[in-house]
Amino acid sequence: MFKTFKQGVVGGLVTLAAGLAAPGAQADDTGYQALDQRIQSLEQQLQTLEAAKPANSDASNASVSIGQNGLAIKSADGQYTLNFHALVQLDGRFFPDAPGTQGLLDTFTLRRVEPSFEGNLTSLFSYKIMPEFGGSPTSTVTADLYGEFHFQPKYFNVRVGKYKEPVGLENLQGSANLAFVERGLPTDLIPNRDLGVDVNGVLGNNQLSYTLGVFNGAPDGADANATDPDNHKEFAGRLFAQPWHDGKNGALDNLGFGISGSAGREDSLSTTYASSPTGTLGTNGILPQYKTPGQNTFFQYGSTATPVGADGLHDRLSPQAYYYYGGFSALAEYVVTHQQLDVFAKPKDSGDVTNKARELTVGYLLTGENASYNGVNPINPFGAGAGWGAFEVVARAGELQVGNDAYRKFADGNTLAAITTAASQAKSQGIGLNWYLTKNIKTQFDYDETHFTGGAVGGNRPVEHALLARAQYNF
Repeated sequence: MFKTFKQGVVGGLVTLAAGLAAPGAQADDTGYQALDQRIQSLEQQLQTLEAAKPANSDASNASVSIGQNGLAIKSADGQYTLNFHALVQLDGRFFPDAPGTQGLLDTFTLRRVEPSFEGNLTSLFSYKIMPEFGGSPTSTVTADLYGEFHFQPKYFNVRVGKYKEPVGLENLQGSANLAFVERGLPTDLIPNRDLGVDVNGVLGNNQLSYTLGVFNGAPDGADANATDPDNHKEFAGRLFAQPWHDGKNGALDNLGFGISGSAGREDSLSTTYASSPTGTLGTNGILPQYKTPGQNTFFQYGSTATPVGADGLHDRLSPQAYYYYGGFSALAEYVVTHQQLDVFAKPKDSGDVTNKARELTVGYLLTGENASYNGVNPINPFGAGAGWGAFEVVARAGELQVGNDAYRKFADGNTLAAITTAASQAKSQGIGLNWYLTKNIKTQFDYDETHFTGGAVGGNRPVEHALLARAQYNF
Protein backbone atom coordinates (compact mmCIF):
# COMPACT_ATOMS: atom_id res chain seq x y z
CA MET A 1 0.00 0.00 0.00
CA PHE A 2 2.81 2.38 0.89
CA LYS A 3 4.54 1.70 -2.41
CA THR A 4 1.32 2.30 -4.40
CA PHE A 5 0.62 5.56 -2.61
CA LYS A 6 4.15 6.75 -3.14
CA GLN A 7 3.92 5.98 -6.85
CA GLY A 8 0.68 7.94 -6.99
CA VAL A 9 2.25 10.96 -5.32
CA VAL A 10 5.18 10.95 -7.70
CA GLY A 11 2.82 10.56 -10.63
CA GLY A 12 0.75 13.50 -9.43
CA LEU A 13 3.82 15.71 -9.21
CA VAL A 14 4.86 14.70 -12.72
CA THR A 15 1.35 15.47 -14.03
CA LEU A 16 1.37 18.91 -12.39
CA ALA A 17 4.76 19.72 -13.83
CA ALA A 18 3.67 18.62 -17.29
CA GLY A 19 0.53 20.71 -17.04
CA LEU A 20 2.53 23.82 -16.19
CA ALA A 21 4.87 23.24 -19.07
CA ALA A 22 2.09 22.62 -21.59
CA PRO A 23 1.30 25.38 -24.11
CA GLY A 24 -1.29 27.76 -22.84
CA ALA A 25 -0.83 26.92 -19.22
CA GLN A 26 -1.59 29.73 -16.84
CA ALA A 27 1.60 31.00 -15.27
CA ASP A 28 0.26 33.67 -13.05
CA ASP A 29 1.18 33.94 -9.33
CA THR A 30 -2.10 32.40 -8.18
CA GLY A 31 -1.46 29.19 -10.09
CA TYR A 32 2.07 28.87 -8.78
CA GLN A 33 0.91 29.40 -5.18
CA ALA A 34 -1.73 26.70 -5.55
CA LEU A 35 0.85 24.34 -6.98
CA ASP A 36 3.31 25.08 -4.16
CA GLN A 37 0.66 24.38 -1.51
CA ARG A 38 -0.26 21.08 -3.14
CA ILE A 39 3.39 20.01 -3.33
CA GLN A 40 3.91 20.84 0.38
CA SER A 41 0.79 18.82 1.30
CA LEU A 42 2.09 15.80 -0.63
CA GLU A 43 5.52 16.09 1.00
CA GLN A 44 3.96 16.12 4.48
CA GLN A 45 1.99 12.97 3.66
CA LEU A 46 5.17 11.26 2.45
CA GLN A 47 7.02 12.21 5.66
CA THR A 48 4.16 10.88 7.78
CA LEU A 49 4.20 7.54 5.94
CA GLU A 50 7.98 7.23 6.19
CA ALA A 51 7.84 7.84 9.97
CA ALA A 52 5.10 5.25 10.42
CA LYS A 53 6.93 2.60 8.40
CA PRO A 54 8.27 -0.12 10.80
CA ALA A 55 12.04 -0.22 11.14
CA ASN A 56 13.62 -3.14 9.35
CA SER A 57 10.22 -4.20 8.02
CA ASP A 58 11.93 -5.96 5.15
CA ALA A 59 11.90 -9.59 6.31
CA SER A 60 14.62 -10.42 3.82
CA ASN A 61 17.13 -8.85 6.24
CA ALA A 62 16.59 -11.72 8.70
CA SER A 63 18.94 -14.68 8.21
CA VAL A 64 18.99 -18.44 8.70
CA SER A 65 22.25 -20.35 8.31
CA ILE A 66 23.43 -23.89 8.93
CA GLY A 67 26.95 -25.23 8.93
CA GLN A 68 29.64 -26.87 11.04
CA ASN A 69 28.92 -24.39 13.87
CA GLY A 70 25.24 -25.36 14.13
CA LEU A 71 21.92 -23.85 13.08
CA ALA A 72 21.66 -20.08 13.52
CA ILE A 73 18.65 -17.80 13.19
CA LYS A 74 19.03 -14.02 13.42
CA SER A 75 16.45 -11.25 13.33
CA ALA A 76 16.66 -8.46 10.76
CA ASP A 77 18.17 -6.02 13.25
CA GLY A 78 20.58 -8.63 14.68
CA GLN A 79 19.27 -8.14 18.21
CA TYR A 80 17.55 -11.53 18.53
CA THR A 81 19.36 -14.79 17.81
CA LEU A 82 18.69 -18.49 18.29
CA ASN A 83 21.43 -21.09 17.83
CA PHE A 84 20.90 -24.85 17.95
CA HIS A 85 23.73 -27.27 18.73
CA ALA A 86 23.96 -30.95 19.62
CA LEU A 87 26.58 -33.20 21.22
CA VAL A 88 26.31 -37.00 21.00
CA GLN A 89 28.91 -39.32 22.52
CA LEU A 90 28.73 -43.12 22.24
CA ASP A 91 31.31 -44.81 24.48
CA GLY A 92 32.66 -48.30 24.82
CA ARG A 93 34.29 -49.43 28.09
CA PHE A 94 36.24 -52.68 28.23
CA PHE A 95 38.18 -54.27 31.09
CA PRO A 96 40.19 -57.14 29.60
CA ASP A 97 41.35 -58.75 32.84
CA ALA A 98 38.78 -57.45 35.33
CA PRO A 99 38.23 -59.77 38.32
CA GLY A 100 34.58 -60.64 38.76
CA THR A 101 34.60 -59.46 42.36
CA GLN A 102 35.14 -55.88 41.22
CA GLY A 103 32.08 -55.86 38.98
CA LEU A 104 33.89 -54.25 36.04
CA LEU A 105 31.63 -54.93 33.09
CA ASP A 106 32.27 -54.38 29.40
CA THR A 107 29.60 -52.07 28.07
CA PHE A 108 28.50 -49.59 25.43
CA THR A 109 26.80 -46.47 26.74
CA LEU A 110 25.39 -43.18 25.51
CA ARG A 111 27.69 -41.02 27.60
CA ARG A 112 26.17 -37.70 26.56
CA VAL A 113 23.24 -36.71 24.38
CA GLU A 114 22.96 -32.93 24.71
CA PRO A 115 20.89 -30.78 22.37
CA SER A 116 21.26 -27.12 23.27
CA PHE A 117 19.57 -23.83 22.47
CA GLU A 118 21.28 -20.52 23.08
CA GLY A 119 21.14 -16.98 21.82
CA ASN A 120 20.47 -13.33 22.60
CA LEU A 121 17.41 -11.28 23.47
CA THR A 122 18.87 -7.90 22.51
CA SER A 123 22.45 -7.08 23.45
CA LEU A 124 21.49 -6.97 27.14
CA PHE A 125 20.56 -10.62 27.69
CA SER A 126 21.73 -14.04 26.52
CA TYR A 127 20.51 -17.53 27.45
CA LYS A 128 21.30 -21.25 27.22
CA ILE A 129 19.04 -24.30 27.60
CA MET A 130 20.69 -27.73 27.47
CA PRO A 131 18.92 -30.95 28.54
CA GLU A 132 20.91 -34.16 29.03
CA PHE A 133 19.60 -37.48 27.70
CA GLY A 134 22.79 -39.52 28.21
CA GLY A 135 22.81 -42.60 30.39
CA SER A 136 19.23 -43.63 29.67
CA PRO A 137 16.85 -42.68 26.86
CA THR A 138 14.05 -42.47 29.44
CA SER A 139 15.95 -40.32 31.93
CA THR A 140 16.32 -36.61 31.19
CA VAL A 141 17.93 -33.97 33.37
CA THR A 142 18.60 -30.32 32.77
CA ALA A 143 22.34 -29.86 32.47
CA ASP A 144 22.44 -26.11 31.80
CA LEU A 145 19.63 -23.61 32.16
CA TYR A 146 20.69 -20.03 32.68
CA GLY A 147 20.44 -16.46 31.54
CA GLU A 148 23.10 -13.77 31.58
CA PHE A 149 22.72 -9.99 31.77
CA HIS A 150 25.43 -8.07 29.90
CA PHE A 151 25.69 -4.69 31.56
CA GLN A 152 29.23 -4.20 30.25
CA PRO A 153 29.53 -7.20 27.90
CA LYS A 154 33.27 -7.50 28.31
CA TYR A 155 33.87 -6.36 31.85
CA PHE A 156 30.74 -7.05 33.91
CA ASN A 157 28.03 -9.69 33.42
CA VAL A 158 25.57 -11.36 35.79
CA ARG A 159 24.64 -15.03 35.25
CA VAL A 160 21.66 -16.68 36.97
CA GLY A 161 20.49 -20.30 36.78
CA LYS A 162 21.97 -23.79 36.72
CA TYR A 163 25.49 -24.30 35.36
CA LYS A 164 28.97 -25.39 36.42
CA GLU A 165 30.47 -23.72 39.46
CA PRO A 166 33.58 -21.71 38.48
CA VAL A 167 36.03 -24.17 40.09
CA GLY A 168 38.67 -26.29 38.38
CA LEU A 169 40.11 -26.24 34.87
CA GLU A 170 39.42 -29.50 33.04
CA ASN A 171 35.87 -29.60 34.40
CA LEU A 172 35.16 -26.20 32.83
CA GLN A 173 36.46 -27.38 29.46
CA GLY A 174 33.72 -28.32 27.01
CA SER A 175 32.95 -32.06 27.02
CA ALA A 176 33.47 -32.17 23.24
CA ASN A 177 37.05 -30.87 23.57
CA LEU A 178 38.54 -33.26 26.14
CA ALA A 179 41.94 -34.82 25.44
CA PHE A 180 40.79 -38.12 26.99
CA VAL A 181 37.46 -39.90 26.94
CA GLU A 182 36.95 -39.10 30.64
CA ARG A 183 38.23 -36.25 32.76
CA GLY A 184 41.06 -36.93 35.20
CA LEU A 185 41.00 -37.69 38.93
CA PRO A 186 41.05 -34.01 40.12
CA THR A 187 37.53 -33.60 38.69
CA ASP A 188 36.35 -36.08 41.37
CA LEU A 189 36.96 -33.29 43.92
CA ILE A 190 35.42 -30.44 41.88
CA PRO A 191 31.76 -29.37 42.19
CA ASN A 192 29.84 -29.77 38.96
CA ARG A 193 26.55 -28.04 38.09
CA ASP A 194 24.78 -26.03 40.75
CA LEU A 195 22.05 -23.40 41.09
CA GLY A 196 23.16 -19.88 41.83
CA VAL A 197 24.23 -16.47 40.60
CA ASP A 198 27.62 -15.00 39.73
CA VAL A 199 29.31 -11.92 38.32
CA ASN A 200 31.97 -12.43 35.64
CA GLY A 201 34.01 -10.60 33.06
CA VAL A 202 37.33 -10.28 31.25
CA LEU A 203 39.97 -7.56 31.17
CA GLY A 204 42.25 -6.66 28.29
CA ASN A 205 42.43 -9.09 25.37
CA ASN A 206 41.14 -11.93 27.57
CA GLN A 207 44.30 -11.48 29.60
CA LEU A 208 42.47 -11.75 32.91
CA SER A 209 39.07 -13.31 33.56
CA TYR A 210 37.19 -13.42 36.83
CA THR A 211 34.07 -15.08 38.27
CA LEU A 212 32.58 -14.74 41.74
CA GLY A 213 29.31 -16.40 42.71
CA VAL A 214 27.07 -17.86 45.39
CA PHE A 215 25.41 -21.28 44.99
CA ASN A 216 23.31 -23.83 46.86
CA GLY A 217 26.34 -26.09 47.23
CA ALA A 218 27.36 -29.25 45.36
CA PRO A 219 29.25 -32.36 46.48
CA ASP A 220 32.63 -33.26 45.06
CA GLY A 221 32.45 -34.46 41.47
CA ALA A 222 28.67 -34.25 41.16
CA ASP A 223 25.70 -31.99 40.49
CA ALA A 224 23.84 -30.27 43.30
CA ASN A 225 20.39 -31.30 44.46
CA ALA A 226 17.42 -29.74 42.70
CA THR A 227 16.79 -27.75 45.89
CA ASP A 228 19.15 -26.75 48.67
CA PRO A 229 19.10 -29.52 51.33
CA ASP A 230 20.29 -27.19 54.07
CA ASN A 231 20.05 -23.53 54.96
CA HIS A 232 23.58 -22.61 53.86
CA LYS A 233 25.18 -21.39 50.67
CA GLU A 234 28.50 -22.03 48.95
CA PHE A 235 30.71 -19.23 47.64
CA ALA A 236 32.90 -19.96 44.63
CA GLY A 237 35.33 -17.91 42.57
CA ARG A 238 38.02 -18.10 39.92
CA LEU A 239 40.80 -15.89 38.56
CA PHE A 240 42.57 -16.95 35.36
CA ALA A 241 45.33 -15.00 33.63
CA GLN A 242 46.91 -15.10 30.16
CA PRO A 243 49.33 -12.17 30.53
CA TRP A 244 50.95 -12.51 27.10
CA HIS A 245 47.77 -13.20 25.14
CA ASP A 246 47.80 -10.72 22.25
CA GLY A 247 46.48 -12.89 19.43
CA LYS A 248 49.82 -12.96 17.59
CA ASN A 249 50.44 -16.66 18.32
CA GLY A 250 53.74 -16.03 20.03
CA ALA A 251 55.40 -18.65 22.20
CA LEU A 252 53.60 -17.40 25.34
CA ASP A 253 50.35 -16.29 23.70
CA ASN A 254 48.38 -19.29 25.03
CA LEU A 255 50.02 -19.74 28.41
CA GLY A 256 47.36 -19.44 31.10
CA PHE A 257 47.33 -19.98 34.84
CA GLY A 258 44.98 -19.26 37.69
CA ILE A 259 43.38 -20.28 40.92
CA SER A 260 39.83 -21.18 41.90
CA GLY A 261 38.03 -22.38 44.99
CA SER A 262 34.85 -22.63 47.01
CA ALA A 263 33.78 -22.46 50.64
CA GLY A 264 30.52 -23.20 52.41
CA ARG A 265 28.81 -25.13 55.16
CA GLU A 266 26.88 -28.38 54.85
CA ASP A 267 25.14 -29.82 57.88
CA SER A 268 21.53 -30.63 57.04
CA LEU A 269 22.07 -34.37 57.29
CA SER A 270 22.89 -34.23 60.99
CA THR A 271 19.56 -32.51 61.60
CA THR A 272 17.77 -35.05 59.40
CA TYR A 273 19.31 -37.98 61.20
CA ALA A 274 18.58 -36.56 64.63
CA SER A 275 14.87 -36.36 63.83
CA SER A 276 14.73 -39.59 61.83
CA PRO A 277 17.58 -42.07 62.51
CA THR A 278 16.33 -44.30 59.68
CA GLY A 279 16.60 -41.50 57.13
CA THR A 280 18.80 -41.69 54.03
CA LEU A 281 22.35 -40.52 54.70
CA GLY A 282 25.85 -40.91 53.30
CA THR A 283 25.89 -40.37 49.53
CA ASN A 284 22.47 -38.73 49.46
CA GLY A 285 23.45 -35.73 47.35
CA ILE A 286 25.93 -34.33 49.88
CA LEU A 287 28.84 -36.76 50.07
CA PRO A 288 30.59 -37.99 46.95
CA GLN A 289 31.70 -41.18 45.29
CA TYR A 290 35.13 -41.09 43.69
CA LYS A 291 35.54 -42.84 40.33
CA THR A 292 38.38 -44.09 38.15
CA PRO A 293 38.77 -42.99 34.50
CA GLY A 294 36.89 -46.23 33.73
CA GLN A 295 33.96 -44.77 35.71
CA ASN A 296 34.10 -47.36 38.48
CA THR A 297 33.72 -46.28 42.11
CA PHE A 298 36.83 -46.87 44.22
CA PHE A 299 35.77 -44.86 47.30
CA GLN A 300 32.52 -43.87 48.96
CA TYR A 301 31.47 -42.89 52.45
CA GLY A 302 29.46 -45.15 54.73
CA SER A 303 25.70 -45.06 54.18
CA THR A 304 24.14 -48.12 55.86
CA ALA A 305 25.63 -49.70 58.97
CA THR A 306 27.71 -46.61 59.78
CA PRO A 307 25.95 -43.76 57.96
CA VAL A 308 27.98 -40.62 57.41
CA GLY A 309 26.85 -37.08 56.67
CA ALA A 310 28.41 -33.71 55.98
CA ASP A 311 28.39 -31.64 59.14
CA GLY A 312 30.33 -28.42 58.93
CA LEU A 313 32.66 -26.45 56.71
CA HIS A 314 33.59 -27.63 53.22
CA ASP A 315 36.20 -25.78 51.18
CA ARG A 316 38.24 -26.42 48.03
CA LEU A 317 41.31 -24.81 46.46
CA SER A 318 42.53 -25.47 42.92
CA PRO A 319 45.66 -23.93 41.32
CA GLN A 320 45.71 -24.66 37.58
CA ALA A 321 47.50 -23.95 34.31
CA TYR A 322 47.53 -24.77 30.61
CA TYR A 323 49.87 -24.15 27.69
CA TYR A 324 49.21 -24.42 23.94
CA TYR A 325 51.81 -23.75 21.26
CA GLY A 326 51.57 -25.09 17.74
CA GLY A 327 50.49 -28.70 17.99
CA PHE A 328 51.62 -29.06 21.62
CA SER A 329 49.23 -28.93 24.58
CA ALA A 330 49.64 -29.29 28.33
CA LEU A 331 47.11 -29.02 31.17
CA ALA A 332 47.97 -29.25 34.87
CA GLU A 333 45.63 -29.12 37.85
CA TYR A 334 45.78 -29.63 41.61
CA VAL A 335 42.83 -29.76 44.01
CA VAL A 336 42.68 -29.99 47.80
CA THR A 337 39.41 -30.25 49.74
CA HIS A 338 38.59 -30.06 53.45
CA GLN A 339 35.26 -31.29 54.80
CA GLN A 340 33.82 -31.90 58.25
CA LEU A 341 31.84 -35.12 58.64
CA ASP A 342 29.78 -36.91 61.28
CA VAL A 343 29.29 -40.61 61.84
CA PHE A 344 25.66 -41.01 62.88
CA ALA A 345 26.11 -44.00 65.15
CA LYS A 346 26.25 -44.27 68.93
CA PRO A 347 28.41 -42.73 70.13
CA LYS A 348 28.45 -40.11 67.34
CA ASP A 349 31.93 -39.16 66.22
CA SER A 350 33.21 -36.59 63.77
CA GLY A 351 36.14 -36.07 61.44
CA ASP A 352 37.74 -33.29 59.45
CA VAL A 353 38.98 -34.95 56.25
CA THR A 354 41.41 -33.65 53.65
CA ASN A 355 41.45 -35.14 50.15
CA LYS A 356 43.92 -34.21 47.39
CA ALA A 357 44.21 -34.83 43.65
CA ARG A 358 46.53 -33.80 40.82
CA GLU A 359 47.05 -34.46 37.13
CA LEU A 360 49.20 -33.56 34.14
CA THR A 361 47.94 -34.10 30.57
CA VAL A 362 50.07 -33.49 27.48
CA GLY A 363 49.32 -33.92 23.79
CA TYR A 364 50.67 -33.33 20.32
CA LEU A 365 48.92 -32.97 16.96
CA LEU A 366 50.76 -34.98 14.31
CA THR A 367 49.15 -33.31 11.31
CA GLY A 368 50.14 -29.66 11.74
CA GLU A 369 47.05 -28.15 13.41
CA ASN A 370 47.21 -25.74 16.34
CA ALA A 371 46.18 -27.23 19.66
CA SER A 372 43.54 -25.36 21.66
CA TYR A 373 41.60 -25.52 24.92
CA ASN A 374 38.48 -25.09 22.75
CA GLY A 375 39.02 -27.95 20.31
CA VAL A 376 40.74 -28.78 17.04
CA ASN A 377 39.81 -27.84 13.47
CA PRO A 378 41.51 -30.19 10.97
CA ILE A 379 43.48 -28.57 8.15
CA ASN A 380 42.47 -31.35 5.72
CA PRO A 381 39.11 -32.77 6.85
CA PHE A 382 38.37 -36.39 6.09
CA GLY A 383 36.62 -36.79 2.74
CA ALA A 384 37.77 -33.43 1.38
CA GLY A 385 39.93 -34.58 -1.50
CA ALA A 386 42.75 -36.65 -0.04
CA GLY A 387 42.18 -35.39 3.52
CA TRP A 388 42.35 -37.71 6.52
CA GLY A 389 41.59 -35.19 9.25
CA ALA A 390 43.79 -34.54 12.27
CA PHE A 391 45.57 -37.03 14.55
CA GLU A 392 46.61 -36.34 18.12
CA VAL A 393 48.51 -38.43 20.67
CA VAL A 394 47.94 -37.73 24.37
CA ALA A 395 49.32 -38.94 27.71
CA ARG A 396 48.17 -38.36 31.28
CA ALA A 397 49.23 -39.10 34.85
CA GLY A 398 47.02 -38.42 37.87
CA GLU A 399 46.53 -39.26 41.52
CA LEU A 400 43.81 -38.93 44.17
CA GLN A 401 44.56 -39.34 47.88
CA VAL A 402 41.76 -39.83 50.39
CA GLY A 403 42.54 -38.50 53.87
CA ASN A 404 43.35 -40.99 56.62
CA ASP A 405 40.40 -39.86 58.75
CA ALA A 406 38.02 -40.48 55.89
CA TYR A 407 39.49 -43.87 55.07
CA ARG A 408 40.00 -45.40 58.52
CA LYS A 409 38.46 -43.50 61.40
CA PHE A 410 37.82 -46.44 63.74
CA ALA A 411 39.56 -49.80 63.85
CA ASP A 412 36.51 -51.61 65.19
CA GLY A 413 34.57 -51.25 61.96
CA ASN A 414 32.75 -48.06 62.92
CA THR A 415 34.39 -46.38 59.94
CA LEU A 416 33.77 -43.39 57.72
CA ALA A 417 34.46 -45.60 54.71
CA ALA A 418 34.17 -49.33 54.16
CA ILE A 419 37.88 -50.18 54.22
CA THR A 420 37.43 -53.59 52.60
CA THR A 421 36.07 -52.09 49.37
CA ALA A 422 37.18 -48.43 49.39
CA ALA A 423 40.74 -47.54 48.38
CA SER A 424 42.59 -44.72 50.10
CA GLN A 425 44.59 -43.83 46.99
CA ALA A 426 44.25 -44.17 43.23
CA LYS A 427 47.08 -43.54 40.75
CA SER A 428 46.20 -43.46 37.08
CA GLN A 429 48.31 -43.37 33.93
CA GLY A 430 46.89 -43.28 30.43
CA ILE A 431 47.71 -42.85 26.76
CA GLY A 432 45.36 -42.09 23.90
CA LEU A 433 44.89 -41.43 20.20
CA ASN A 434 42.36 -38.86 18.97
CA TRP A 435 41.21 -38.76 15.35
CA TYR A 436 39.41 -35.58 14.30
CA LEU A 437 37.77 -36.55 11.00
CA THR A 438 36.19 -33.10 10.72
CA LYS A 439 35.49 -30.29 13.13
CA ASN A 440 32.23 -32.06 13.98
CA ILE A 441 33.26 -35.73 14.06
CA LYS A 442 35.83 -37.18 16.44
CA THR A 443 36.88 -40.62 17.63
CA GLN A 444 39.01 -41.40 20.71
CA PHE A 445 40.87 -44.51 21.85
CA ASP A 446 42.36 -44.61 25.37
CA TYR A 447 44.18 -47.05 27.58
CA ASP A 448 44.07 -46.24 31.32
CA GLU A 449 45.71 -48.16 34.14
CA THR A 450 44.77 -47.39 37.76
CA HIS A 451 46.66 -48.67 40.83
CA PHE A 452 45.11 -48.61 44.31
CA THR A 453 46.22 -48.50 47.91
CA GLY A 454 43.82 -50.47 50.10
CA GLY A 455 40.34 -51.43 49.02
CA ALA A 456 40.59 -55.18 49.63
CA VAL A 457 40.65 -57.49 52.64
CA GLY A 458 44.21 -57.44 53.91
CA GLY A 459 45.64 -55.68 50.87
CA ASN A 460 45.19 -53.56 47.79
CA ARG A 461 42.43 -53.58 45.25
CA PRO A 462 43.52 -55.19 41.94
CA VAL A 463 44.87 -52.90 39.23
CA GLU A 464 42.17 -51.66 36.87
CA HIS A 465 43.05 -51.91 33.16
CA ALA A 466 40.55 -50.00 31.02
CA LEU A 467 40.19 -49.68 27.25
CA LEU A 468 37.93 -46.74 26.44
CA ALA A 469 36.62 -45.70 23.04
CA ARG A 470 34.36 -42.87 21.90
CA ALA A 471 32.53 -41.88 18.74
CA GLN A 472 31.47 -38.22 18.94
CA TYR A 473 29.35 -35.90 16.85
CA ASN A 474 29.38 -32.24 17.82
CA PHE A 475 27.21 -29.86 15.81
